[in-house]
Amino acid sequence: MKKIILLLMPLILILISCGENGVEPIPQPQPGRRDYMWTVDTLNLGGLYPTLWRIWGSSPTDVYVIGEGNPPNNNILHYDGKIWKAISDGSYFNLSALYGFSKNDIWLSSVDNGEVWHYNGSTWKLITILKVDGYKKVFIQNFYGTSPNNLYACGQAFRNSDDEAEGMLFHYDGNSWKRFLAPGYDGMIFSDVRIYNDTTLIVRAIGFHNDLEKILFWNGKNFSEILSTFEGTSLINIGNNVYFSNGKKVYQYGKESFTLLHDFTGTDFRILLGGRDDKDIFAITKSGIGHFNGTDLQIIYKINFCCGYASIFEKEIFIIPLYEENKLDLILHGKLKD
Repeated sequence: MKKIILLLMPLILILISCGENGVEPIPQPQPGRRDYMWTVDTLNLGGLYPTLWRIWGSSPTDVYVIGEGNPPNNNILHYDGKIWKAISDGSYFNLSALYGFSKNDIWLSSVDNGEVWHYNGSTWKLITILKVDGYKKVFIQNFYGTSPNNLYACGQAFRNSDDEAEGMLFHYDGNSWKRFLAPGYDGMIFSDVRIYNDTTLIVRAIGFHNDLEKILFWNGKNFSEILSTFEGTSLINIGNNVYFSNGKKVYQYGKESFTLLHDFTGTDFRILLGGRDDKDIFAITKSGIGHFNGTDLQIIYKINFCCGYASIFEKEIFIIPLYEENKLDLILHGKLKD
């Protein structure tokens, strides 16, 4: 019996060693913190109503916002970690879209005529004016990309009048802008686009003359509708993952389908703002800024707004809150406590 036990000992040691030196389990994200300190900056763009439309930053000390400034010199503002400062030279009017990959690689677009501008770290340069044959003008709503060689612009093109809109996509390959091969979507505005695994496109479309909203999937040949609803939607990315909301439900995309991440029925949830991972998500609610930590949704800042945009960093978040009754251009700035 003693001899058998001695013979088994090396096997036991090998098994223990394999367990200790084997593949480590993938660490799971921890619930996001909620102990933010909030400040509110009021920016005066000179308009009669709130005109901030987009926000993007490479770091908490390099944040940009754009809008419809009056005069136009007020329509690009930059935050250096201490103050907001107007930096526009007045060449860009009614700005609508903003996105970047680094402090030396930033894109913006104008509402009026499809102008696309690029910032190289020192100067803004007009790169192109997007046009489509048979259409009067192009309006870019948003940019999104995975690299400087894979950037998309989404929006709409107008035919003979401003009442005839068709949702469209444009692509930049690092050299030039071209209309994306996808057909237009009549009567819809492409308000957001996201990319999954560098190739799969997911588009949020909203009705030009009604409140219909759609989530579209591009399969390389045509669009298929994942969702068509009047409940209200949002589309965001968190890292390489893509999420959308439909009413009170939030879904995550993967392998050509969406799975339910969480059902917020019974809460004040409205739409998604952004996040760091699926246990650290920010949302717009009827009561203010909501935070989902993987378990529950709690209000972390009370304010009355219906939509907005955010730029999120490791320990800080900047939010543009938009609401028709709010006559001020506000920036909410949250910092996690040390």
